[in-house]
Amino acid sequence: MSLRTLPPPPPPPHIRAWRNREALLDDRARALEQLAHWWLAPHRALLAWLLAAVLAVGWPVAVAGLAGIITGEGMDRVFGGIYFVMGLLLMVPSGIGLGFAVHRDLRVSARLNAWAELDRHPPTAAHWSFRGRTLFWLLPSVLLCAGSVALAGWTVYALVTSAPADLDRFGFPTVMGLLVVAGAVGAAGATKAAYHRRLIRRELGAGPVRAATGIAHG
Repeated sequence: MSLRTLPPPPPPPHIRAWRNREALLDDRARALEQLAHWWLAPHRALLAWLLAAVLAVGWPVAVAGLAGIITGEGMDRVFGGIYFVMGLLLMVPSGIGLGFAVHRDLRVSARLNAWAELDRHPPTAAHWSFRGRTLFWLLPSVLLCAGSVALAGWTVYALVTSAPADLDRFGFPTVMGLLVVAGAVGAAGATKAAYHRRLIRRELGAGPVRAATGIAHG
């Protein structure tokens, strides 16, 4: 399902004309279910992780090539240039793919929030809560993010405590680049799952339901 086939944002307040609240709630529940189904699709998580993995593979290849260009001589520089180009060929398309994925996610999350803000109806929350899909996004993302932070801390500690003669000026940026990619992807996935759970908690929250606007009268 593409963005063009997903429910659009709700109409602006001045042109909303639902005949009653039940009609609004029906449209709202249908839109939230379709949007959340697309937003939390497991294949989207797998695609994001695959693109991140390709980007992570390209980074050390590019760094190794750059090291060959800077420190090598003769054919080492030639092979360094080849490795550098190979790394870029892996990194650039995967980075662009991740950028497009984030852009689409932001657009769909904006639609989700707009429909959720129209009203609140706890009985229909089960249709778009997708608890299993949320956990599928959340748990690996938290592990990936936490592992990256822990390894980054250990890497920085090893760097600080090492003798200057033992430092590898290309090894450190290679490792940190990999950890930044993993940590960013993990943080994005965890944020996405947490945001969806926040919408569900709001839907199920106690207190009076705000009156919906845009309902025709008379």
